[in-house]
Amino acid sequence: NAGLTDTDRAQGTTDAGEALRARILAQAENQADSADRAAREQAEAVAAQAAADHAAQAQKKAADEQEKKEAAAKAKAEAEAKAKAEAARLAELARSYTLPVASYTLTSHF
Repeated sequence: NAGLTDTDRAQGTTDAGEALRARILAQAENQADSADRAAREQAEAVAAQAAADHAAQAQKKAADEQEKKEAAAKAKAEAEAKAKAEAARLAELARSYTLPVASYTLTSHF
């Protein structure tokens, strides 16, 4: 019974070689499970990072589009204000314009 643990005896193992083989197989299974778990956790982390990157890109794209819309609206408002100011300036000039001949007196002699 040398080399046998209480667990081995409880499982019905009577041979030390069989007990060693069972422990080695159990350890290999634990290592495989650990490797699978690590690979799964790494894949989940990569997927989470990809999702975060995608969300950040979508948010940046939406912000860029909003910024473009605001810039276009501002440019349109500035153009309209400029056109309105030019129209007002031209209207003021038209009101202040007088015919140059209005200050001359027409007579029939020299």
